Amino acid sequence: MLMLWHAMFNLSEEHLFPSPVYLSACVTLIQQMAREQYVTTTQGSSSPRPVPDYVYKIGIYGWRKRCLYLFVLLLIVILVVNFALTIWILRVMWFNAEGMGLLQVHSDGVKLEEGESEFLFPVYAQEIHSRE
Repeated sequence: MLMLWHAMFNLSEEHLFPSPVYLSACVTLIQQMAREQYVTTTQGSSSPRPVPDYVYKIGIYGWRKRCLYLFVLLLIVILVVNFALTIWILRVMWFNAEGMGLLQVHSDGVKLEEGESEFLFPVYAQEIHSRE
């Protein structure tokens, strides 16, 4: 560290001033910073812009992009399968706007048009009428 300090500053007992090489490097750096600041603040000028040293990629690249596409594809497949199964259940059970298959829902109650019905659990009703 002490050698670096001696290289940056020409230290001797008689004077403690920076070396001329260090001063010229600082002046060059300050001029370059001022030039870059001037070029970036004057947008309408036709002077050539400095080429940036670093190119920043904006977006998702590589395996992350592939995983994201795979995830979106998986979600679309799940959505289509769920929609198809919903349509299939509605068709098999004969659901419609009036009721479920032969079981019709009216404002005065539920009516079974024709056929037999089986109940898996007990049915609680105030009145039950037969067709006959």
